[in-house]
Amino acid sequence: MQKRVPGLLIVLAAAGSAAAVGLSAQSQPASPWASMPTAQQVASAYPQRARRERVEGQGVVTCTVNAQGGLDNCSVTRETPGGYGFGQATLGLMRNFRMRLPGPVAVGGQVALPLSYRLPEGEHPTPAAPEGTLVSPTWAAEATRTQVDAAYPVGSSPQATRVHGWVVLDCTTNDQGVAGNCAVAAEDPPGRGFGAAAQGLAGNFRLAPTQAGGAAIAGAKVRLIIGW
Repeated sequence: MQKRVPGLLIVLAAAGSAAAVGLSAQSQPASPWASMPTAQQVASAYPQRARRERVEGQGVVTCTVNAQGGLDNCSVTRETPGGYGFGQATLGLMRNFRMRLPGPVAVGGQVALPLSYRLPEGEHPTPAAPEGTLVSPTWAAEATRTQVDAAYPVGSSPQATRVHGWVVLDCTTNDQGVAGNCAVAAEDPPGRGFGAAAQGLAGNFRLAPTQAGGAAIAGAKVRLIIGW
């Protein structure tokens, strides 16, 4: 089965006008690009945390076209969702782009490139976190690997047929910053008890007293991702 790979959408903007060109990883005859990242290069650039947590996203980078058609002076314009490194991942791919000259953007002109990162076919992306959820919380304590392994739902399958499980919890912390009141946002595979097992582990997660931006640890919205 052919796996889905990260897609590319290239937006060219110059001299007050803009043209949008959808591109696949393979070259197209009308493509303004002499070279661009391969699907494998984009897949390899997928931020590790986002890949581990099954988060899809996009990074947007703006650059200047040089005399050889390459891209200079690149900077991250936007990334969604924030905190996962999609902007920096996209920035690192700019060296693989070279525009045909003459092309739709003159030398010295600006070009904006959004790159979308998509999970392989068959992997379900994590649903968006509730508004106000801490993006990159700092934990004073977390469930250990031993605790997670011990919480494996033994009733879900015999030892010989243990399966990998993955759960996303959306929780609210108490006055001490301990996660609780957790709702299962995603569970894979469903119906094998992984959601309940993950909820039982939530109390092992405690926020550090100091959070980025001075966020309060009492009543904070946090997302936990637990895997077996």
